[in-house]
Amino acid sequence: MGIANTINTELFKKLEMEERKSESHELFKWIIVTFYKEPVSKYYWENFNEQVFKEDKGHDFKERIGKISAAEMKEEERVSTEALLKNRQKYIDHPDLASVKEEVKKLVKIGDLVMMGNELTKELAQEEKNIELKQVDTRSKEELAQKCVLKSNATKERIDLSDKYIETLEDVDQSLARKESIYSLAASEGHKIIQDLRSSQPKFLRAIQTPIVT
Repeated sequence: MGIANTINTELFKKLEMEERKSESHELFKWIIVTFYKEPVSKYYWENFNEQVFKEDKGHDFKERIGKISAAEMKEEERVSTEALLKNRQKYIDHPDLASVKEEVKKLVKIGDLVMMGNELTKELAQEEKNIELKQVDTRSKEELAQKCVLKSNATKERIDLSDKYIETLEDVDQSLARKESIYSLAASEGHKIIQDLRSSQPKFLRAIQTPIVT
């Protein structure tokens, strides 16, 4: 971040904060949690000031601030940053930090940028999930459409088979009807032939067939 390079770290090493309960320490606790990725329990102003501002002259401090990744913020870092921004004016106007007031403003500004970046990252991640869900929904609809087509085709095949079966039954019925008609005709013709034969028999044969009434 460009703001990091404008911070005058020389001013911080001159700070004297003897009161351990001073709220001004919260600013540096935020720094050690967010930029140094260390737990709050490891913070002690004298050691922090000696190593970060006096010995290293703030070089590593600026580099860490410049490389902070809003997308990779952990929950503890996010909570710490939110707390800092909520009480920003308290730190900017704190008497223990009067000599570095402008630098504190820059650090608070960096906190704003980090949170903005984190929120944007979450929004982008959610948007990606929404796109994935839409793609899944689209694929589901396509799969459903394909299933409907397959089911429709299967139904059509069953209907075609049923039609053929019905046609076959109709052919059988027609065949049986024709046979029945033929049988009926044959029976009628046979009966007629028998009648003709009987009518053409000699009288004595008919007399023989005629029962004698006593």
